[in-house]
Amino acid sequence: MNLKLVLEEELRFDLQLFAAEEEGRTEEPTSRKREKAREKGQVAKSMEISQGVITLVCFLVLALVYPYIFGDLYKFTHQMLSEAHTYQVNLASINYMLIFLIILLGKMLAPIMLAAVVTALISDIAQVGLKFTPKALRFDLSRIKPTPKNFIKKVFSKQAGFNLIKSIFKIITVGYIPYWIIKKNYISLLLMVDMGTYQAFGLISKLTFDIVLYTTLLLLFMSIFDYMFQRHELTESLKMTKQEIKDERKMMEGDPLVKAKIRERQREAAHKRMMQEVPEADVVITNPTHLALAIKYDTSYMAAPTVVAKGKDEIARRIVELAKENNIPVVENKPLAQALYESTEIGDEIPPDLYRAVAEVLSYVYKLKNKQP
Repeated sequence: MNLKLVLEEELRFDLQLFAAEEEGRTEEPTSRKREKAREKGQVAKSMEISQGVITLVCFLVLALVYPYIFGDLYKFTHQMLSEAHTYQVNLASINYMLIFLIILLGKMLAPIMLAAVVTALISDIAQVGLKFTPKALRFDLSRIKPTPKNFIKKVFSKQAGFNLIKSIFKIITVGYIPYWIIKKNYISLLLMVDMGTYQAFGLISKLTFDIVLYTTLLLLFMSIFDYMFQRHELTESLKMTKQEIKDERKMMEGDPLVKAKIRERQREAAHKRMMQEVPEADVVITNPTHLALAIKYDTSYMAAPTVVAKGKDEIARRIVELAKENNIPVVENKPLAQALYESTEIGDEIPPDLYRAVAEVLSYVYKLKNKQP
């Protein structure tokens, strides 16, 4: 009785989890989510396509090499029957015969096996691309753990229903195609009693090839819908909640608070570097209190006067204070300060249309310092 209660409780708990998994997953999966799923081996792939293409290619290759295979078998059979009385049954002859048979079977089967391997690789690469995922090979006991949740999820899933439809379609196809071809050629089959061995074998081979060909083509047609369904199911399984998308965006782009702190520190570092340039300036042009720009002109490496510091309000007052502390001339010129502030950034040379105005200021400063302009 206790065991029954435990099982009922576990079943009820798992069902709740199963419902919660799908709750709110309405958003299309991001490229990052798809890439992570791909690394785990979760890709849209139809085994029906691979099986159908491999079967079709192998039978086409078999049709091409059939004359050579038949010729080798004929020669081998003829040799064995015509020379049977000359063979001595001993260990050496048995070893020779075994090696000869292995080589003969290898020659006959090698083209078909090679075609199957190459076709399987091409089919898989065409569906999922070329990517080796070791994670998909790891043993995961949870995939086969016999829990009520896993049982219900597998039995009552869309995948199970679609697989049932595929199985019914296969049974109908595999049953009807041979019936249709045999019915179409039943007169030829009745006349086999009057045919030679080679002719009868050719007829059976042709009918077998037709059955396999038409069956494979129908299964390949079905596999197109299977592949579309697998892609749809993969997308549905990877759908995300809005919160998951926000969390992923934060992880990819960084926490906004952290980014804000980084930008603040970058501004502080830039401000500190800018203030270190003020004592090296030639002049500070002000507005007089709202704007301030420090100008430096060194003819040894500058093509034109350069703005080494700029700011407004509190920063402007700090620039003026530093200039006065280091005996840098402070010149009030409202139009020039406004024009420079709007047209230049820190490290920019002054624009050509302001050359004359800045030259007048520098000339005035040089006269104050008794410096040759």
